[in-house]
Amino acid sequence: MKGLEPCPCFIGLPFLNKPIPAILRNILLLTAVFHLAKYYATPSREGKKTMLVYLSVSTILFVLLAIAGKKVDAEVLPKPMNVEQLAEALQVTRVVLIDARSHEEYQQKSIPNALSIPFVGRKTNIDTVAQFVQEDVIIVTYCESIVCNLSRDLAKLIKQRYPFAKIYFLEGGFERWRGWKARRSSAF
Repeated sequence: MKGLEPCPCFIGLPFLNKPIPAILRNILLLTAVFHLAKYYATPSREGKKTMLVYLSVSTILFVLLAIAGKKVDAEVLPKPMNVEQLAEALQVTRVVLIDARSHEEYQQKSIPNALSIPFVGRKTNIDTVAQFVQEDVIIVTYCESIVCNLSRDLAKLIKQRYPFAKIYFLEGGFERWRGWKARRSSAF
């Protein structure tokens, strides 16, 4: 059943649906190491039992968070798509292109039929994307070049809001698409 899939963040705790920050995992690891050091430094038998319990609980929690964190990373992160894959997808299926650059850059040059949704962090208005989140639609975000992360960040934001969306970001962005288009047109 599509609506009853397990939460990607905490296995067995579907009411907690926020991603686990890496800092929390690191703190838990440090806590486990601290307890381990304290266990071996404690001379009394009772103190060792107490530290062993702390160490065991900390280790189990760390392992569970690490497993859950890997699952979050795999499900929340959008996938890259290269220009050739985009060209093939445009031929076969319905693709919605989203330009993550500023409106000015979009107006100067953009991939034909792309929507302009400039990425400005969490304030980005991605409500217009909702109409394209369908089973047969692929959403591809792009920005200026390979050093630009706007498209990846926008794709991640869309994927977080619409987890079942088929969302990708274009590797190399507009710059790579323009170079591919130029090579393709000069070949004919």
